[in-house]
Amino acid sequence: MTHPLLNRLVFAGLLSALAASSAWAQRPASGAETQAWLDLQKAQPLSPDQTISGERAEQTWKRYVESFGRDIPETFQRDSVNSSGGGQR
Repeated sequence: MTHPLLNRLVFAGLLSALAASSAWAQRPASGAETQAWLDLQKAQPLSPDQTISGERAEQTWKRYVESFGRDIPETFQRDSVNSSGGGQR
């Protein structure tokens, strides 16, 4: 003889599994969202207000190249970040 509560729990579990599998089946294919964003970025022309001046581009490139001269720390030191949670400015 089965217990009514046990039957209800089993039924509820089956309903949950069915709902989860249905939601899972409706997900886009793996990587589809990423591919959509990449396609959107390629389709959008670079607007004039997104460009940077030659001087600013040179400064950015110099900072990028110089970043390779610093070692990557083995561990993250929380004390090295300011109290607002962001990096130094």
